[in-house]
Amino acid sequence: MNMTTELVSLINRERLSQNRLPLSLNGRLCQAAGLQAQFMADVTALTHFGPGDAELADRLRAAGYSFLFAGENLACCPYSAYDAFALWQDSPPHRKTMLYPSYTQVGVGVACGPDITEDTDTAADYYWCLILGTPQSSGGDEGCPS
Repeated sequence: MNMTTELVSLINRERLSQNRLPLSLNGRLCQAAGLQAQFMADVTALTHFGPGDAELADRLRAAGYSFLFAGENLACCPYSAYDAFALWQDSPPHRKTMLYPSYTQVGVGVACGPDITEDTDTAADYYWCLILGTPQSSGGDEGCPS
């Protein structure tokens, strides 16, 4: 199971335990999340603003995702889906975002920070971006690239 699938599985398990519908992976959301994760790794900072100070709505439009609702969680932690999930679970505003009942789709991005090499195991150098959304219309771009 890859990191994206593992993270979505953890989130969906929690959503189901709270009587929420599970989220489905969306390729456009994965694209936007991946670009944001890489941007954060490049600037070595967690930020809800992308290149050129682009806000989430701008980044989703650039990815071709038309939405009714959208939210974003960010993390810098070890390369483990469980670690990112646990950080968000333990933070009331981030947990609320993951469990928001109107969200139906999700995208995940993770990028390696600049200090990670094969010879190091730095604990907090992976940047995670989770984008949740509700599309304006049903159907569309399912799944994320592996």
